Amino acid sequence: MNMINLLSVNQKKELKTDRTLAVVNLLGMVTAFVLISFVLAILAAGAFFDGKLRIKAIEAAGVESQLTMMDASQVEKSMSKDNTLCLDVNNFYSRRISAADAALLLANALPQGIVLDQLSINGGSINIGGVSENRPDLVKMQNELEKTSYFKNVNIPPSDWVEQEKLPFNATIVYDYGK
Repeated sequence: MNMINLLSVNQKKELKTDRTLAVVNLLGMVTAFVLISFVLAILAAGAFFDGKLRIKAIEAAGVESQLTMMDASQVEKSMSKDNTLCLDVNNFYSRRISAADAALLLANALPQGIVLDQLSINGGSINIGGVSENRPDLVKMQNELEKTSYFKNVNIPPSDWVEQEKLPFNATIVYDYGK
């Protein structure tokens, strides 16, 4: 059905302009709504992923602290083992006598009339050789060495006891160096 338009040209233009403005307004509102919806969707997604990221960061921090605690306990166990080993080594060496200590004990046991011209330390034995001014000095040396708890056996061969004075002697002394 056709309608007869009885409006004036100005009114027609005005109606057309109003219709165009209404369409432009409608398109502007739809565009604004779409843009606002898009921005809100992006903000919501950002907040969601930010929350997920924070949750993962908190979980990672918890795991890291557990690993740190595990590392600390493992280090503590390792240090305990090392301390025990050091204590065992220290106990072992504190019971040992060194060759230098054995030589010092030997020197302190020598009376005035003894002159050494040979000294060799080999493992757990000391071989000495020298001259004793007389038998009592040699007996005194043997007795002094045997009194020392580190020397187990002092052996002076019978052939070294023949002379009365200026006795050349060789002796083998076994000492406990704490094997």
